[in-house]
Amino acid sequence: MNDVATEQEEVLEFSLVLEEKKIRLFDENKEPQDFILRELTGKERDKWMTSMATKVSIGKESSVSNFDGIQANLLALAMRYSGGERSGEALSVTTIQSWPSKVQTELFKLCQEMSGLGEDADEKEGED
Repeated sequence: MNDVATEQEEVLEFSLVLEEKKIRLFDENKEPQDFILRELTGKERDKWMTSMATKVSIGKESSVSNFDGIQANLLALAMRYSGGERSGEALSVTTIQSWPSKVQTELFKLCQEMSGLGEDADEKEGED
């Protein structure tokens, strides 16, 4: 009997449902504003990565030459208003850039993680 045939093959399973997280931010009047941060589709990821390519200088060492809108552009693809008249509507880059930098950075990191972007994604891939 062939040992290979008796071993159970590993099956990789994935969900095609985009991951979502509820986000609540408070405005200057301490009024809550609810949003949904969702995983990017492949098309949205590609759009963001293409926009990033225009910000990178290639030379002896590659480096980012223009940081303007890096975080806000990603978040604008991933965030939607939740509830009220604007429910489901995407946020503008201008709106997101008006938020405190700490808020943008934390949401950006979360979005990267949810969408398999950034250094953490590369490290996790290497661990498998």
